[in-house]
Amino acid sequence: MKFLNNVLELYDLLVGQNSNLDKINSLSGYLKLIDKNLYSAKLKENFKIDMHSILDERLKFCSDDIDYLRKLKDIAYYEDSMAVYSTIIIFWAKYNNAGLTNEELSKLSEATFIGVIGYKLIDIHNDENVLGKEASILGNYLIHIHEEILLDIFKNAYAMKTINKYVGMYAEAEFLEKRNRWKQCPFDWEYPQKIGWKAAPLFAIFELLFLNAAVNEREIEKKIDGLILASAALQMADDFMDSVKDLNNGIETLIMSGFYELHGNEKEITIEMVDQFLEDEKVMRFYDTIQKFYDSAREMFNGTDDILSLFLELQNYRFNKSLSS
Repeated sequence: MKFLNNVLELYDLLVGQNSNLDKINSLSGYLKLIDKNLYSAKLKENFKIDMHSILDERLKFCSDDIDYLRKLKDIAYYEDSMAVYSTIIIFWAKYNNAGLTNEELSKLSEATFIGVIGYKLIDIHNDENVLGKEASILGNYLIHIHEEILLDIFKNAYAMKTINKYVGMYAEAEFLEKRNRWKQCPFDWEYPQKIGWKAAPLFAIFELLFLNAAVNEREIEKKIDGLILASAALQMADDFMDSVKDLNNGIETLIMSGFYELHGNEKEITIEMVDQFLEDEKVMRFYDTIQKFYDSAREMFNGTDDILSLFLELQNYRFNKSLSS
């Protein structure tokens, strides 16, 4: 439980009763401190140590393949990002007295990691064709384990229904994307937040926490809507960075909407083609949309959820920092 112990130390440092923040007198200074600690090499390393041990145990029947999977760039990226997501989940549970023991918080991190890796293995297989068909089998297996762990933690009548609600949202978004491979982007600028549904299985974890902490139904709806907006912002930013790779894999994301109509899809797409397509007007609409997501989510969290507000401000801070670097 190296990771959990690390997270609990950070909780005391950043938001708990033992925090020492007297010298920080601005939001920017606070966000820099959080950014430094939540994206630290130590936190990522402790997360990987714990989670790799879990994968070794869960996937011991295919141990020869695990090292190869870990070396995939997409898997390594999600391991790093999941360390932060798991930290935020634990912070929320602690701050809001969600009624979970340290052992259950550790299991919640396990469920989060295993579920995301499971979904990602299926996604990589479908989108990039760099893994064999066995990847989807492993992915489905890990997703079932993810659900089993959640049901073991949240022992109530609504847990499975909650999980299935968000699996349905995820399935709808992924179905639209996969059905439209090598075709025009199925998402539109009228309702771009639907892109956030691709992270819907994570929302199930948050709703189960909200229910455990006795958050009322209306507040849960607002929090989930805010999480969808924040996730859509993250997804759109990732899509922007991955434009060349996505287009070569048959996926026209919203930022690249109209590219195949202009250039066709029968030749290799280059960074030069993408740069030429992304004229100033398109880039500004992309930036304005993401910033509106953050602003709307900020209104939903403001005054009602300190931890989600903190996470949102950190995400918005990192987004603007990435544009200026």
